[in-house]
Amino acid sequence: MTEGGAEIILNLKERLNDIISEGVKWEIFEAETATKLYEEIGKYKDDLSKNRFDNLFGFLQNALLAQTILAINKIYEKPSKNFQIRSIPAALKLLQNHSKNLKIEHREQLEQKLARWGVEEFLRTKSDQEVTEIVVKQIQKTLEAGDINGALVHLKTLRDKRIAHPESIDETKLPQILWKEIEKLLEVAKKVVGIIGNNYCGVCYEWEEGDYILSHDASLIANALSRLLKKINDEQLYPEQAIEPRHE
Repeated sequence: MTEGGAEIILNLKERLNDIISEGVKWEIFEAETATKLYEEIGKYKDDLSKNRFDNLFGFLQNALLAQTILAINKIYEKPSKNFQIRSIPAALKLLQNHSKNLKIEHREQLEQKLARWGVEEFLRTKSDQEVTEIVVKQIQKTLEAGDINGALVHLKTLRDKRIAHPESIDETKLPQILWKEIEKLLEVAKKVVGIIGNNYCGVCYEWEEGDYILSHDASLIANALSRLLKKINDEQLYPEQAIEPRHE
């Protein structure tokens, strides 16, 4: 390989790593953490209402929901001609346009992931370029599927309308389908980051078993909130001890 060719590959790897590690990774983490916090608050809705914390935590839930929807929209934002963005479609475009220049790391691991994802082609005899083209095709196929595309349209509509702000703090106030859409979109995003990050950037985002590493960190934050809410309940701050809201 010539010096110029090596420089091209390095630049492509750096650009891919920038998209994933400085963009998509953090949006996934924010969305997953916000979702877990939202659900954790919902588990204590009766206790929070009894202690007159419902307005506070209802407001926090609304902010968490808004953050989740904004983060997921950023994850799946389509590339722009005017400026560079960090999103899964932007990473796919780079893979597609430069498949002949990208080297796959941990090739056997990638083949196993693609097999679990439903790719039935025999990949062992294919070049890195051919496998990369299959990766792009498989991810695009997933994003264009009816349920995923429909979920993206729904969340984009919610973002564009700046999201309604209901007063209840019970997570069941949202349509069940919305939670399923959020979970599905996060699941797909983590799988994509696992492939691109592990096998093109050389950074481990997903264990071989398929577990997304940063999901553990999101759970730690949610567990911390759970301990706090349990303490609020154990303190028995009944309404007569709470400060009455002012009414002008």
